[in-house]
Amino acid sequence: LVRAWVLGGSASAAATAPSALDYYSLKNLDQVFQGYVGGVPYVASTGDVCPEATRIPVHTHTNAAVRAAQCFAQCDGRDPVPAGCVAYIPGSPSDSADVCVAAADIDAGLQALQELCNMAEDCYAVQHVSITQGYLHSYACRDALVAGSAAEFTFKAVEGTPECELGIG
Repeated sequence: LVRAWVLGGSASAAATAPSALDYYSLKNLDQVFQGYVGGVPYVASTGDVCPEATRIPVHTHTNAAVRAAQCFAQCDGRDPVPAGCVAYIPGSPSDSADVCVAAADIDAGLQALQELCNMAEDCYAVQHVSITQGYLHSYACRDALVAGSAAEFTFKAVEGTPECELGIG
């Protein structure tokens, strides 16, 4: 009723007339949204590894979820030992860079580490050490890759802005 009064029309005319906003409706794009699968793609290393110096110091990270994933923070002195702490060595230094995740198998562990890497904007690579343990590496790794055993490394594959099905704007 207020809209009709402001526009100078009657209440019944305002209720039946199509809104200018109907033009911008996204109803015709429902299928695009339903088919969207988000996420950051990762690629396995083909022989290059990140040096230890590029490990992210998770104990001081700005993201609380990344800090909480540090093995020392979630495993040291815990009784009973949490599920993700199977590979944790008691007495490890409190500033260690390793992260622990609860995982039933190697693939679930890798996926959990990659999800943690996605939470940290400074993370470029994941080093998967065991089913439940790994390291996050910064973008400094890109310029410091060295030859080595690559089976445990995966790198973010995003180079630039991915194409959006809705266009640009």
